[in-house]
Amino acid sequence: MNFENILKQLNSELEPLEFESHPFLIKWYNNHVDDKFKLNYAENTLAVLVINKPKMFDKLFLKFLFDKFKYGSESLESHNDPIDLCMTETFSQIKQKFEEMDNNEIDVIKDFEMMPGNRRPKIIMQTCAHVSGAAYFYDPKKIENDRLNDETNTNLLKKNLMGVCLHSKYGGWFAMRCVFIFKNIILDNEELKWRQPIDPLNGNYEKIIDLLKKFNYNWKDSTYRDVIKVKESYSSIQREYFNLEPKYRKDLIKEWLEYSNVEQLIQTYEKIFKDKNLKNYLVKNFYIV
Repeated sequence: MNFENILKQLNSELEPLEFESHPFLIKWYNNHVDDKFKLNYAENTLAVLVINKPKMFDKLFLKFLFDKFKYGSESLESHNDPIDLCMTETFSQIKQKFEEMDNNEIDVIKDFEMMPGNRRPKIIMQTCAHVSGAAYFYDPKKIENDRLNDETNTNLLKKNLMGVCLHSKYGGWFAMRCVFIFKNIILDNEELKWRQPIDPLNGNYEKIIDLLKKFNYNWKDSTYRDVIKVKESYSSIQREYFNLEPKYRKDLIKEWLEYSNVEQLIQTYEKIFKDKNLKNYLVKNFYIV
């Protein structure tokens, strides 16, 4: 099976689960990272970044929780992070299918994996997003100080700010989940074309600085996710989950599992969210409490 068919087959597995896939070559990634983050594969090895779209949580993760911990026999307390578990099992199943299908040799690196001993990430997902064209990575280190014309912003960039990615459709309402590396698929230089990522901020330095400030100093309010007009964002139930500190999320999941099924849970949350929005609207416009 050639690499184009592999990409089509991979998409057919991922899209129904609300994932996107974006191919790139290992050398594109290695050319953009420090030596300590370079990947030890042939430079023209095929790699594929997987990101989740906003609806993945409701469509895949909630079903996973009910199947595993309500209808199944596993204990929620025996697992550290249910999202990581869901991603691990989902991508492992896809990896196994592809390895059995065409004798592919595949490594999967998840976003939460660290190097043993030094707690350094195994891969820089933001760089993968940028070189694959999946999303635009705004790296504070790459901003030219002479373009800022503002001493405050120039000093701001000296504070080791973290960079952030924006998706052209979803803004900040997405996540980079894993990279599939097809170890035995080595492409010719012209087989896979570089795809320039779309810059949703069109190089506007004031907007870029505003994004970096929002992400680094006020990430909890999620305003950085909405610096552009987005086509989809997280559902109300997903926002409640991620707004909680990780140590409280299992308690919330236990409450969810009291519902009969996923559909009933989502319908309840949608009603609560609509009622809350209506109340806020009445309070704001008509001073009704």
